[in-house]
Amino acid sequence: MKNKYKKVILFSVLCILLLGMVYRVGVGIHARYKQEFINQEQLLIGHILENHPELEEEMIEILLNNTKEEDLGKSFFEAYGIDLESYDNIHSIFALKKYTIQKIVITYTLIILLFACFLFYHITKKHREIKQITHYLNHILSGDYSLEIHEYDESEINSLKNDIYKITVLLREQEDYSKSEKKHLESVLSDISHQLKTPLTSMYVINDILENDAIDSNKKKEMLYKNKNQLKRIEWLVSSLLKLSRLDSGVVVMQPKSVFVNTLLEQALEPLRIPIELKEQTVEIIGDDDTLIEVDLAWTVEAFVNLIKNAHEHTSSNGKIVIRYRDNPIYVEFQIEDNGEGISVNDLPHIFERFYKGATSNKDSIGIGLNMAKTIIQKQNGMITVSSKEKEGTTFTIKFYKNIL
Repeated sequence: MKNKYKKVILFSVLCILLLGMVYRVGVGIHARYKQEFINQEQLLIGHILENHPELEEEMIEILLNNTKEEDLGKSFFEAYGIDLESYDNIHSIFALKKYTIQKIVITYTLIILLFACFLFYHITKKHREIKQITHYLNHILSGDYSLEIHEYDESEINSLKNDIYKITVLLREQEDYSKSEKKHLESVLSDISHQLKTPLTSMYVINDILENDAIDSNKKKEMLYKNKNQLKRIEWLVSSLLKLSRLDSGVVVMQPKSVFVNTLLEQALEPLRIPIELKEQTVEIIGDDDTLIEVDLAWTVEAFVNLIKNAHEHTSSNGKIVIRYRDNPIYVEFQIEDNGEGISVNDLPHIFERFYKGATSNKDSIGIGLNMAKTIIQKQNGMITVSSKEKEGTTFTIKFYKNIL
């Protein structure tokens, strides 16, 4: 209500000032009209004096007594020899001027009043828009990003509205992203807890067995070996999760360098050679020895270790793993192919999901290796796809695109 009274008072003051200006203009125009009227009367009297010089004193007295806006009348001038036609011509012209002046004053008054109304409307509209923006900003500060105030014209207020709307959209997206990340973190922590629970439970059971003095030394060695394997599993899990967290948080900055593809594959195969030999599997590498690739060697080796390890684990003894690569002007392509058990149709769309374990997964599998490989490849302008048929094998296709611009 206070704002409303302020507007009324402001408008009233504005109208008074404008009407005061009109009044001053009207007073000035009236003074000029009065003077011109007197001049016209003097002109007629001057004409009388030309013909009757003896009436000079009488005419002076008449002029001194008639300083107001009054007409001396036709009979007065007719009595002194002024013809009625001359009188009518002079006064009709003057009456027309008077009417014109009145119209001008009225017109100016209306224009000023219309301008005052327009100005009042404009000020009120701006005040309403600013009040709307203030209301909107208060909602944003309280965490409500659902309102929309974007406009489509080019006024300054609407440009401000559009800028605020863009910021609102950005804040809304960040809030949605934060909620999504929070849910993802909760899911990851739940999965980590579950993955750690299994080996820890096994270790507790083994520890209880070892506390029994009645067991023989061979049994103790067996239990200690199993305990060691569980510790290795926990170590690998923690190490892998730390790597994934670094990748997810953006801490890792890839440092691509030009390396030979053979060097990359040799380093990826190194930690897997003994397990591959134990299963009597063969690995064949097909490609040009001179092929170079621009990648971060350490992280790319990590990705390929997980992919080749997956092929090794899902290929039976005496199976075969083939790694092909080729270079073209757009990308360097790899294919890691095995003749193992393949991936079921139901599992195929989910194999890159974190902590996902398919029907044919190893019981000790955690389900983060393929997800990590995909993350590393995508962070280096690459992509990975998979094709598979049950009991016929699986093929992973990796493409690292070149910066050709």
